[in-house]
Amino acid sequence: MAFSILCDFPSTNDENYIYWSVLFSGLFILTPLLSKIISVLSVSVPYPSLIGVSLIGIVYIFLLYWSESQLQGIVISLVFLSTIALKIPLTEPYIPLFSSDSVAMLSGHQGPKLFAFQIPLVILLFISIWKDWYRKLPITSLEIIFGCFVIWIFVSTIFADATHLSQAVWFGIFMLQGWLAFSILTKAIQSEILTSIEAIHTLVISLLGHILIGVIQFINQSGLGFNYLGGNGFPVVTEVNRFGFSIGLGLFVSGFTDFSYIFASLLVLFTPVILGLSLQYIHERKGTIASLILVPVMGLLVRSTTSDSARGAFLISTGVFILLGAWFYRDLLYRTIIWKVVGGLTLACGFILTPSEMSHQSATSTSSDSSTTGNGSSNMVPTENSSPDSAPIENGSSVSTPINDGAPDPSGAGSSPAEGVTATPIQVPLFDTSHLGTRIHQYLASFDLFLQHPLFGIGAMNFKFISPQYGIESVEIHNIYLSLLAGTGLIGVGLYLSSVISAVVEIWKDISISDSPILLIGILSGVAGYLAFGMLDPSPIKHYTSFLPFWFLLSAATQMVDDGK
Repeated sequence: MAFSILCDFPSTNDENYIYWSVLFSGLFILTPLLSKIISVLSVSVPYPSLIGVSLIGIVYIFLLYWSESQLQGIVISLVFLSTIALKIPLTEPYIPLFSSDSVAMLSGHQGPKLFAFQIPLVILLFISIWKDWYRKLPITSLEIIFGCFVIWIFVSTIFADATHLSQAVWFGIFMLQGWLAFSILTKAIQSEILTSIEAIHTLVISLLGHILIGVIQFINQSGLGFNYLGGNGFPVVTEVNRFGFSIGLGLFVSGFTDFSYIFASLLVLFTPVILGLSLQYIHERKGTIASLILVPVMGLLVRSTTSDSARGAFLISTGVFILLGAWFYRDLLYRTIIWKVVGGLTLACGFILTPSEMSHQSATSTSSDSSTTGNGSSNMVPTENSSPDSAPIENGSSVSTPINDGAPDPSGAGSSPAEGVTATPIQVPLFDTSHLGTRIHQYLASFDLFLQHPLFGIGAMNFKFISPQYGIESVEIHNIYLSLLAGTGLIGVGLYLSSVISAVVEIWKDISISDSPILLIGILSGVAGYLAFGMLDPSPIKHYTSFLPFWFLLSAATQMVDDGK
C-alpha cells in the first residue's frame, strides 16, 4: 500500500492503508486532475470538481461494502474529511433552500452549507443510536464540559439581546455539530472501532494532502481554483526578494482548507505532532526525512500564508516541544533531539522569520478573516463575504475587494490620532504591527460589551454588528477568548476554557505513564501553539476545517492511555 511504503505505522491493519490511499489519492490528486481535464476540454459541466468527488465517493462505498470493517472506514472518512472544506452552499443559485441575503453576514463556515464530513457524521449518529453507545459507554468529563458549553450557547442566545439572532443560532449549530463529531469519535475509540493512534494518523495523512496542494500553490504562485474542494484564487499580497529572486506570498497558499490562515492553524497544530511521530513510531531513516524535510516545508508554508499570528504560534508550539522534549528526554538529548528535531526546526524557523518586502501603503487593509497579512499586504484583500466563503468559482479566482479595516474613520470617529499629534507605531522586528492598534481597539470594545452584558453576552459572533458603534470596521474580534466573552458571557467562555484546560491537564498527566510520551508531548505543544494562534485570529471558532481537527486531536490524545496505545 502507498502509505505502508511511506510510513511504517505500528498497530495499523492493511484496510486502514486502503482507506487512507483511496481518500488521499482521490481527493488530493485524482479529483483535481479530473476537474482540470474537464475544464481544458471545455466540457459543459456545472461543478466539475463534484464529479470527481462523486466518483471517489462511489469507489469508497464499494470499498466499505466489501470490507470487513465498515464502521472503521466510516469513522476514518469522518476524521479525514474534517480538514477538507468540500462544501455546497444551500443558497441561491446552488441549492436554493435559503436566500443569499438572509445569510450574507454569517461568519466563516457557519450557515446553510453542506460539508462532506456531515455525511459520515449523520451515518455514525444513527449507528450510535442503534448500538446504544451513549448508554453502554461512559461519558467522559470532556464530553460533559464541552456539551455544557454548547447548551449555554443556545441559552445565551435566548436571553441575550442579539443584534443578529440568526448569527448566534448558526454559531450554536456550528458548535453542536462540532460536539457531536467529537463525541462520536470518542465513542468510536471507546468501542475499539478505531484506536487513538489510528485517528491521529488519519489526521496527519489528511494534512499531508493539504501540504502537497500547498506546495503546488506556492510553486504556481497562485491558487488552483477548485473552490468546491476548499481551494481559492486569492492573489499574491507580498514578496520576499533574496539573492536576485522574488517569491510571492499570499492568501492563495491554503491547501483545500478554504483559506490560508485556516491552513496555517493546522500547520501550527500538527508540526510538533509530526515531530513526535517521527521520534516515536517511524524508523530512523524515515524519521530523519520527516524532521529534516517535512517540518521545514511546513515552516515555509506557514510563512507563505502571510499570517503573522501563525508565525508567532509556530515558534511557540515548536519551542514548547523542544523544552518539554529536552526535559523528558534529557538523558537521550544528543542522540534524538539535537540531530533530528533541532536541525529541522532550525530550517523551519529560518523560513518563519524571513522578512518580506513591507508594503506600508497597505497598512489600512486587512482580511476580515485573518489576523494580519504578514509583513505587508496588498490593498486588495477578501471581504467578510468573499473569503473564504464567497460564491465558489470553479477553477477561477475569487473576487477581492479593498476594505478599510484599521484606517482612520473619515467621519472622525474611531481611533485615529488627534489632529497635530504624530502617532508612533509599535515596532516588532520581522513582524507586521500595522494593525495592532485596530486589534487593541477591538479588545477594549469587546471587554466593554462584556461589562455591559456579563452573564449572557451580546449574542455569539455578534460583535461585528456592533463594532461600528466603536468606530471599528465590521469584522469579528481577532481573539477567540474575547469573542466568546463578549458573545456568550462569562459562563460561556468559562465553559470553553474549562473544556480545553481539562484536556490539557489530562494529556499532561498521561505523559509520564504513556507508551507514547514523545507523541503526547508533540500534541501538547501543538495545542499550546494553536491556543496562542486563537489569541490573534478568529479561525478556530469560525471554520470546521480548523475547529474539528483540533477537537479530534484532543479526543484521541485524552484516550491514548486508556486505549492501551
